Amino acid sequence: MTRFHAEEAARRPRRAHDAEPGTVAIGVDGVAAGSVLSAALQGWATRRPDVRPVLSTASPTELLDLLRRRELDLAVLDEPITEPEISTRALAQQRAVVLVPSAHRLAAHDVVQPAELRDEPFVMLDRAVAPGVHDRTLAMCVAAGFTPRVVLQLRDAALVPLSVASGAGIAIAGSIHVSDRSFAGVGMRPLVPVQPLGSVLVAWVDDGATRQCREFIDLLIELPKFHERAARRLLTAVG
Repeated sequence: MTRFHAEEAARRPRRAHDAEPGTVAIGVDGVAAGSVLSAALQGWATRRPDVRPVLSTASPTELLDLLRRRELDLAVLDEPITEPEISTRALAQQRAVVLVPSAHRLAAHDVVQPAELRDEPFVMLDRAVAPGVHDRTLAMCVAAGFTPRVVLQLRDAALVPLSVASGAGIAIAGSIHVSDRSFAGVGMRPLVPVQPLGSVLVAWVDDGATRQCREFIDLLIELPKFHERAARRLLTAVG
């Protein structure tokens, strides 16, 4: 190996299983993480200030690939995950809420039934970005007797409420995704009866997992009551 190649190799990011003891590499699905990860990071800063979280974002498919290559210790993302080599644990159940423009007729309702969305234009995330939420949204509509008229598919979750506020259409989102947020020009209403949209998961490769990885996973698992309280607040909120 030449000196140039040796120096280049030394500069490459270390893989998760070779990571320095003072870090934990966390992959973040921006659609799924939300309050689930932010609450854990708050707790981690108090519990283990000597271990620095190193965060990176990617699509669910990319995160799973990084886990398999051991370039991440763990990832927080939506289900489904079917790869046998990847371990998972459910952190919080997603419940369905509908986002509507603030001047929309449904914004005056305390709750919304799926059948009331029959004639609405839909804004949705591309399936590659959020496969679980995407598939369950379609299934929910079909169960209510209609196929959603999708007018806009997006690859950036941040654009969904903005598109709703612009009047492009309505959107269905997971309660954990929006439980700690509000959006100007957008009304959020729970769907009834309660509609599950799957779960937010922590995923990791168990073989070779570092001590700090396991500690962070334990902390995530300790927080389900927080997540459930956040979801219940959203489901009971009106106005």
